[in-house]
Amino acid sequence: MSVGNQLLKSLYISKSKASRKIPALPAKISPLFTHFEKWAGKPRKLFIKDPDLLKSFNLKLDTNPFAQLLSSPSRLDRIGKVKLPKLLSIQVDSDIKSVIPSIKFNDNLEHRDKTRTSHSYILNKLSVLEKNLKNSRSVLPLHVLANLNNENKNLNLNFNSKELLDEYVSETEQHIIDGLSKIKSIQTNSFKETSSHIIVKYDNSDNEALRLDTNTTYYNYTLTFNLAKIQNIQLEHIFNKGYELLYLHEKRDMAIILQIYRLLMLLA
Repeated sequence: MSVGNQLLKSLYISKSKASRKIPALPAKISPLFTHFEKWAGKPRKLFIKDPDLLKSFNLKLDTNPFAQLLSSPSRLDRIGKVKLPKLLSIQVDSDIKSVIPSIKFNDNLEHRDKTRTSHSYILNKLSVLEKNLKNSRSVLPLHVLANLNNENKNLNLNFNSKELLDEYVSETEQHIIDGLSKIKSIQTNSFKETSSHIIVKYDNSDNEALRLDTNTTYYNYTLTFNLAKIQNIQLEHIFNKGYELLYLHEKRDMAIILQIYRLLMLLA
């Protein structure tokens, strides 16, 4: 065997004994972090005190309702002129081309963007809206206003901000009542103990509408909603005047969790 063949053989042997290196895959970035910069309006990052937290703690972003809030597409708030995730805003449905023009604040999260072709968004904060909802032009989409101005049309629309807000709050409360009533009818003790870290109560003696307790369960935290701030007799009845609790599941009850959070945010 020539020197060249011996050298080639030795290379084959050493190559076969070498361990194969698997290239490291890039870490998957959560939409909670990528989408945050989109709606923040300028480059801005979420601050994490311990970078290793993401490696050791599962944030369960696919089933986390609050991650869904932050990662929802950004929309311009017509009142404050800032961009916010649309699930943190109130969608305004407008139909000005019908015989009777109308405006409605959409309280149904599951049917957003499907009922009208013209939408705008306003801040989900009652105290701000009561001061700033002056007329229909303050909530209509900008492209609709531009068309009206170009055509020199006057909008014959009966706009009553108090009635719109009262209707929105009332319908949102009814969605919550219906949802919690169904949950109460199927609640079991085993579900309470093992499957939930989101609790809903109606306690007039507690001034906190939302409380986060850490290191109390398998999930490392427990979130408690107190609906007493809403002051609704039907809700109080569901909780047996404060003597009962309801336990929600993140994935199954995500819609009702978002409705509760949005209503408490509106009234805060």
